[in-house]
Amino acid sequence: MINTTNAKLDVLMARQGIYDEQNELFGYELLYRGQQFDLDSPEEQYSATIDVLSNLASFGVENRIDCSKKVFINISQSFLESPSFFPSNTNGLVLELLETIVLTPPLLRTIRTLKRQNFEFALDDYCFESHHAPLLPYVDYIKIDVQACPINVIETKIQALKEVTNATLLAEKIEDVETYQRCKELGFSLFQGFFIEKPTLIKGVKVNPNKQVVLKLLSDIARESITAAELSKVVSCDPILVTKVLTLVNSPLFSRSQKITCIKQAIVTLGLDPVKKWLMVLLLVSESNSPLELFRILLARARLLELFAVSKHLQGSDEYFLLGLFSELDTVLELDMKSIVSSIPLSRALYSALLYKKGHLGELLKSCMMWERGIASETDNKDRQLLAKLYWESQRWADEVVDSVGVFTPTQN
Repeated sequence: MINTTNAKLDVLMARQGIYDEQNELFGYELLYRGQQFDLDSPEEQYSATIDVLSNLASFGVENRIDCSKKVFINISQSFLESPSFFPSNTNGLVLELLETIVLTPPLLRTIRTLKRQNFEFALDDYCFESHHAPLLPYVDYIKIDVQACPINVIETKIQALKEVTNATLLAEKIEDVETYQRCKELGFSLFQGFFIEKPTLIKGVKVNPNKQVVLKLLSDIARESITAAELSKVVSCDPILVTKVLTLVNSPLFSRSQKITCIKQAIVTLGLDPVKKWLMVLLLVSESNSPLELFRILLARARLLELFAVSKHLQGSDEYFLLGLFSELDTVLELDMKSIVSSIPLSRALYSALLYKKGHLGELLKSCMMWERGIASETDNKDRQLLAKLYWESQRWADEVVDSVGVFTPTQN
């Protein structure tokens, strides 16, 4: 587990509170505060958004964000149009559509699709422009900059806006008490600005963006509801991973007479769950600096737990495999285990087992790891006998997988 006690903390972002009419904290806007990207450049706005989203998974964070509150993040047109890095967890996240977005039919279709996936949207820096009207049915919040759009203009137009949208109105850049009181009188429900709260810098240990992408891919692949078509699309953004899994499924390990040439064909031939399992294995191996021997141990452990489940006629043998594979995920990715498993859609039993070694799965994992170290456990005697019987079979299987296939070479970052 990563230790941030003595780690040098970086400035990750700034946080500015958003408050309701009772002056209770409603949420935060997270603001890019790095020097690497120019926010005036449309090309670099995308990278700034990625940086903020990546830093949400950072560790050792000072001034932590209350996850029960809404989190507003600016997104550019290029971010909306890119399929490669979209957050998988929609809970509490509000995507702020920048005023620079140029509306096109494909962009509106994307926004509609994301709305169906339960994303919330805010329209940023709205000043009653007619070209933003097509967005009004899809936004949950409308942010009006009271510095750019004077109060006297707002007074003449806000009633007409209320008649065409149910979106919550948010007054931003409030800098004095008079403006704050007038915005309340005009019917604004949320308030943001220096008068209420100045942005606060958030510090922590930055997560390597590559590892953030790995977590996103793991999250997508592990999603129980993912279809074959969706899985193929998700994986296609990583051609190296596609090549590795196709090399594996065409190896002597699978003894297939007909060559498999694409992920969809692999799913049809082997089944969705086996392909998902091997994609996760290869993804972790490819993006880790850990010794290959660690993966041999984890593969053997995963196989042992899977065989145990099959022998005991337990449901969900694939979950037992993941229990073994993910059992040292913090070591593989050099990240905090709680943050890792929180970003991947796992069952409650698997979550509890990986984090706390609790429940049936947790007890089984502890027994398995003790058996590996030659330590007797309190597991039922018959279960211990079964683990002993299956242990060497799982070791031979892991050796065969690693030694016979040339795709298990971790990428050196």
